[in-house]
Amino acid sequence: MNPTIFKSCPTYDYQIGYLICEMEYIRNETIRITKDLSVTDLDFRFDKDANSIGTLLMHIAALEFKFVLNFLFKRPFNNEEKEKYAPAMPIFMHKNLIKGNPITYYQSELLHVRKQTLSQYEMIKDEWLQQEVITPMGEKIGNHLYLNKHILFDEVSHQGQIKLIKKRLQ
Repeated sequence: MNPTIFKSCPTYDYQIGYLICEMEYIRNETIRITKDLSVTDLDFRFDKDANSIGTLLMHIAALEFKFVLNFLFKRPFNNEEKEKYAPAMPIFMHKNLIKGNPITYYQSELLHVRKQTLSQYEMIKDEWLQQEVITPMGEKIGNHLYLNKHILFDEVSHQGQIKLIKKRLQ
């Protein structure tokens, strides 16, 4: 087994390049652990309040997309985006609104969102990571690096949920 080497991706500013390397490692793992799942597997839920793997995958994409919209494009979801991603937001995830899609649908969403993220990150500098983020209501919620890490840790946490659900499928 070859060890994973984290290093700064050369097309980005130095610290952002390290962040991108970590983001890509985590996303590749998400895709790897879900690549062979059927629609039935993706839609399985433990009970009426549980999330499915499909919902978790769409949530991962939606959360990253919302971050990019809020902090790089500086705009909210448009109507089309809201229709697509709202069911994957925490307040709706348990309602079983995302179902019937093949793994290629979720992989496409994850890859599409990541492509947009990578494109935007090429245009920012390391200093942006340290900028404090303040909500429109004046609440300080951390800096951009913290928020990026929060999204990464959320994806890793959902990988754990996905692995648990997969064990129930066997």
